[in-house]
Amino acid sequence: MLRWIRTVSLIWTLLVSCAVGAAADMEVGGLVFKDGNQNGRFDPGEPGIAGVAVSGGQRLVTTGTDGKFTLKGGPLKGPFVFISTPAGYKNVSPFYRRMTPETKIYEFALAPSPETAADTFSFVQVTDLHIGGDDTVPVFLEDLREINDQPEKPRFIVPTGDLVNQGGQRNEYENYRRAVQTSGMTFHHVIGNHDLPVTNYADFLGPDYYSFDYGQKHFVMLNCTEPARYTEWLEKDLDRQPKDKGILVFQHYQPDGGLLERLARYPVQGLFYGHWHSNKVFRYGKMLVVSTTPLRFGGIDANPRGFRLVTVEKDGSLRTQFRWGGAKVKPGNPVGKIESPFTLAWSRGAGGPTGMSSPRIDGGRMYIGVQDDDNARDGGVVCLDTATGKVLWKLNTDGSVNGTPVIRDGVVCAVSVTGTVYWIDAVCGKEIRKSDLGPFYDRWVYNSPVLVDGVVYCGTAPYFAAFDFKSGKKLWQAPSLGSDWISSRTSPAVDGNRVFMGVNWSNGFFALDRQNGKVVWNLKDGYGITHFSPLVAGDTVFYAAHDKWYAVAKADGK
Repeated sequence: MLRWIRTVSLIWTLLVSCAVGAAADMEVGGLVFKDGNQNGRFDPGEPGIAGVAVSGGQRLVTTGTDGKFTLKGGPLKGPFVFISTPAGYKNVSPFYRRMTPETKIYEFALAPSPETAADTFSFVQVTDLHIGGDDTVPVFLEDLREINDQPEKPRFIVPTGDLVNQGGQRNEYENYRRAVQTSGMTFHHVIGNHDLPVTNYADFLGPDYYSFDYGQKHFVMLNCTEPARYTEWLEKDLDRQPKDKGILVFQHYQPDGGLLERLARYPVQGLFYGHWHSNKVFRYGKMLVVSTTPLRFGGIDANPRGFRLVTVEKDGSLRTQFRWGGAKVKPGNPVGKIESPFTLAWSRGAGGPTGMSSPRIDGGRMYIGVQDDDNARDGGVVCLDTATGKVLWKLNTDGSVNGTPVIRDGVVCAVSVTGTVYWIDAVCGKEIRKSDLGPFYDRWVYNSPVLVDGVVYCGTAPYFAAFDFKSGKKLWQAPSLGSDWISSRTSPAVDGNRVFMGVNWSNGFFALDRQNGKVVWNLKDGYGITHFSPLVAGDTVFYAAHDKWYAVAKADGK
């Protein structure tokens, strides 16, 4: 896949060079103006607009008091000249113009728009649409109507990549664009790996990275499949923003530590992405980092399909909410009387969804993990009285607790989605200690820890470890079993001198030495996709993957 992406990137660079030709090193100019009659053309007497950012790919300049600009000192990179549309205006003509050797002047028509200057507004992030044949369009349109009917009346939609299923098939882009135009909604597109080659994306949707202002926020759209193309432009774009202006960044891939560190130097409030087909929300300093499940189908993390409503409050703060899509009954709505031989003793809100975390009961108390796939504030562990349902305490963690906690000798242990391992006083809910499973921004933990003989086993493929439950000391860390790609709820099983662990889309099914974490055996073929935790019975380990059920010998995996 990486070799293919590099090849596509090289072809893209060559095509851009050929398409722009001599214009890449030429001086070009133009005008950004207030289009009084909104005919998309400059007419005598229409004033220029000062201070608008204009770029030819890497270099960035701003318009003068007369609205004019000059880009020189190449290369301009191409294939577009594009502007960063300011708040308080809307585009009458497209915000980009394709460069040609013959064109020396590029004009951009804007019209006043009080709506885009609003202090408070909502928009929607969707992701991983994978629009393909004609049959994918009606469902997509139905989902867009549902979004448009939200009471908050979102102003626009940001699809964060994989807009189409096969970017080399131009008919898929035609279907996507037709649906977008039919919806009548405003879109700000972001490119993903399935949208390659970039030439097709550019033909249908324009620049693969750009920015604009809306209200009191600056929005930045990046092409994460080829970050070297935007590096210089991004730095200049961010440098020109006021220090008190919140910035929101959108891309397709999970951000790495380098990008997060770079963005943290600016007032970036949020970074939104997709690709993982999973919900994960955490904070990097003051920055909210958000991954969202697809709109058109459920997530690989087993979360339902949906979209994310993002609200910019009057004070400039952000609030996000993941909402189920395509569901007639929304979360929290009554579904009518349920006939049951049981009598409801009590019901109580846990402070957030409990997802696939199961309750752990000990000494008249129940402990359960809580998700927060909205704002990374309310995820954690909650303790309730089993007799009355009264909430006795709740400890908030740095992200959702997707798995089931373990408990022993008055101590609860739970792992957050970011790989932070928490030891908690079971009586009062006070944090005793915590450890980590490597860089928190890289981890995707959806499974549960397992406690056997005073040792807790937890983690994912890149960082699976054993901790002494009483002291929190790490006893061993297994060699890397692969990558976190992609979200798995497979929890480990422990029996005798073995630990059994499956990893989704990585390297299959492992048996580890319980004393040191070394790999005893590894089954790769046919063992890649699963959320099933292994079961051990006698000398046999049972395991499900893809559409098959496996029974293998505990000793050697045969």
